[in-house]
Amino acid sequence: MKDQPEFKFRKTLEDIRLHYDFLFRRGFRIASILFADRNNENWQVTLTSNNFIINIYNEKGVVNLALGTLQGRHHEVVFYDLQDMAQFVNSGWEFFYERGDFPIDETQQFMNIAGFLEKHLSALLAQVEKESLPSLNLPPNSFTTQPKRTII
Repeated sequence: MKDQPEFKFRKTLEDIRLHYDFLFRRGFRIASILFADRNNENWQVTLTSNNFIINIYNEKGVVNLALGTLQGRHHEVVFYDLQDMAQFVNSGWEFFYERGDFPIDETQQFMNIAGFLEKHLSALLAQVEKESLPSLNLPPNSFTTQPKRTII
């Protein structure tokens, strides 16, 4: 299908707007959208608000999320993986998964992550500000070299 990558691009954005609507209501905005392959299967959507940055990304069929904040006088970005941070909120009982245990469907992954994030967003952002967690180097490096797509 010739239109399948374009459909995937639009569906991913629609799903993010639907499941992460609570972030948009709190002032987050889409800052960049990157797709790292021709089929639009590996992607990263960056949301920003004040000094916070959230990367929602899919790599090899696994959706994940990392929270970050601008730090220092040069505004370096330090990211923290949501799975690691979940251990600091309710000891991770509500949101613990092994990489192989993800639901197969991307929509289910969005719902799982968004549900936990919405419930604990304030606590997670406060934890990010404390800088008491190990930082995460976000994969893949190819995202930074890909052209950005424009939202229409």
